[in-house]
Amino acid sequence: MPVKALESVSLSFDALEVLPSDLPPAEVRRQALVHREDLLAALATYQTSQATLQQAIAGQYPDIQIGPGYEFDQSENKWSIGLSVSLPVFNQNQGAIATAEAHRQEAAAAFRALQARILNGIEQAVASYRASLAKLKSAQTIAKQLAEAADRIDKIYEVGEVTASERIAAQLELNNARIARSMRV
Repeated sequence: MPVKALESVSLSFDALEVLPSDLPPAEVRRQALVHREDLLAALATYQTSQATLQQAIAGQYPDIQIGPGYEFDQSENKWSIGLSVSLPVFNQNQGAIATAEAHRQEAAAAFRALQARILNGIEQAVASYRASLAKLKSAQTIAKQLAEAADRIDKIYEVGEVTASERIAAQLELNNARIARSMRV
């Protein structure tokens, strides 16, 4: 992109100065639990293991399938009815059911553990955000008080009651507070 194209563009970062006053933990939790890809993948793994278990349970009963058949033999159309029966093994598929159930329980445990880690991380992030907001408000209050003090010292300096070095010291203290505030944001 040529530099000339950017000369007429004015960038504003004012929107970054306004921070949300608070993050509602319930909404943050809901957003994370609904939109996290790793959590959705763990849920899909659980659903797959549930489907595998249902298939294994269905395999303990005979499966009878009846279907039509068609054959074209020596210029004749022949219709037939096909019958297929799959019989379960003698233990009624108990081994496959137990394996599938164990995989489902393992997937459920992995899902719950991941969900707990995510919720714990959210709680820590919300607490950290609230602490940062408190620090920011404190820094803003100090900067405001120092600005008022610097204004008072400027007025007193004009009258001749304080020296130039005291005025400069007040300005330096105010600038340091503003820098500290901007570094916290």
